[in-house]
This record gives sequence, structure tokens and C-alpha cells, in this order.
Amino acid sequence: MNKPVLYGYAAALGMMVFYFGVLSVANSFSHAVEQFGFYGYLLVPLSALVGVQVGLYVFIRESLSAAARAGTNASVAASGGMSGSAMVLCCLHHVADVFPLLGLSAAAVFLTQYQSAFLVVGIVSGAVGVLFLLEIVKKNGLAVGPFQAFMNFNLPAVRNAVTIFGVLVIGAVFLYAYLNGSI
Repeated sequence: MNKPVLYGYAAALGMMVFYFGVLSVANSFSHAVEQFGFYGYLLVPLSALVGVQVGLYVFIRESLSAAARAGTNASVAASGGMSGSAMVLCCLHHVADVFPLLGLSAAAVFLTQYQSAFLVVGIVSGAVGVLFLLEIVKKNGLAVGPFQAFMNFNLPAVRNAVTIFGVLVIGAVFLYAYLNGSI
């Protein structure tokens, strides 16, 4: 297995370990498994997108000089940080038993009500991050194997469309959560 693929799988697995670790510490492992049953449809794509980003980043890093890859570091860090934050926000409401003691009851309610929306934010940022990295691959003529199929697309236009659609979906998910109490 080549290095970018290995790093991508490791990052995706790391995100899942992170999720189960945070939730297990905050509550219990059985509760983490139960919550994964509820939110797995969001957690799996989020973790996969982080893995794809890391794999693409490693591929680009191995293929480009230091000067040419300067812009990729910030993109992966920002998007990966957003995805990790989304997972933490999803899990954070499970420490609600402690929040009243700290005067943070409203925070627990807020995080519980909007946890799916925060995961959707992570997914959208992950998708935009992958498209940004694919643009770098295309711009620098690095496309090999499966990447070549993506090089026929107008990637900046696709990224812009995904961003706009993502913002609309995020708004709809937050609105739905607001109107219905939770998702």
C-alpha cells in the first residue's frame, strides 16, 4: 500500500478512534456504540473525508516542491480541524451532567439540539477541502490513475457549487433543529 493511501486510512481510523475515545471518556464505550448507531451516517462520511484529505495532502506533499505546496498546509489543517471540532461538539453534550455545576446548562442544551448540524458543517468543510486539494493536483499536473477522471471537471466551479449547496444544507439543518428541538 502506498504512503498516501496508508496515511488516509490512518487519518480516517484516527477520527473514529477520536470519536469513540471522547465519547467513552465522557460517558462509556457502550454509550459510544449506541450513539454511533444514531449518528454513524454522518460520522462515517466525515471520517472518510478527513482520510481522503490527508491522503491527497501526502500525495501532493510527495509530488511537489516545498514552495509549490505552501498553500495546502493551511487548507488541510483548517478542514481537518473543523471536522475534529464537529466530532467534539457532537460528543460534548454528553458531559451535560457536569455543565450545571459549571453554570453551563444552556451550552449542554445548545450542543444537544444542534449536534447533527455541527457534523454536517464538518462534512461540508471536508468536501470543500477535498475539492481544493484536487484543484492543486490538477493545477500542478499531478493527476495519475484514479485522479485523472476528476481533471476533466471545472474544479473551482464544482467547489463553489458544493460550498453554496453546503451552506444551504447547513442552514436547513440548523433551522430544522431549531424548529424541532433536535435532529
